[in-house]
Amino acid sequence: MNSIEAELVVDTLALTRGMRRLEDSSYKIFFSHYYRRLWAYLAVLNDGQEEELEEILQEVFEKVVLHIKEFEEEGAFWAWLATIAKNTYRDSQRKKNRLNNFRERLTNFVSHVLPATNTLQVVDNWTLEQAMTKLSDDERRLIYSKYFIGESYREIAGRLCISEKAVELRLSRARHKLRELMIDRG
Repeated sequence: MNSIEAELVVDTLALTRGMRRLEDSSYKIFFSHYYRRLWAYLAVLNDGQEEELEEILQEVFEKVVLHIKEFEEEGAFWAWLATIAKNTYRDSQRKKNRLNNFRERLTNFVSHVLPATNTLQVVDNWTLEQAMTKLSDDERRLIYSKYFIGESYREIAGRLCISEKAVELRLSRARHKLRELMIDRG
């Protein structure tokens, strides 16, 4: 190992140690060295579409702060950062797909229940968001947690301190109520 490589090991170790101690100076150095690099990495994953990159990058930085550990080598540190960025990007894509799938399933359900002439009226005039406002706060939170955030039954149950079966039952009732609201407005 030459002197430049040795200096990088010390810098990475000092940087990650400082980050573990929540030192502002270490996070400033981290941000200045890795912001553009992580942004570019995410831009490649997202085919250059920049609209959601800042939000994803913010989540990456939050995860780094929460889970930082010491790294001796810059290569290992970058691999860890890239893994967090890739997984955060994938999670954001899954959440987006869940929302789209939920809306599609709801629209398909409505189109099977209502005559074709009323289906467009329901979809156009009585959107999912409007129907959601008619649900109770608890029902809205359950649907939001499951289909918009993408939490599993287990995660919701753990957060609410209830069984997974109770979550399934409550979600089923909330979906049924949401369907009825959509149908009634059609």
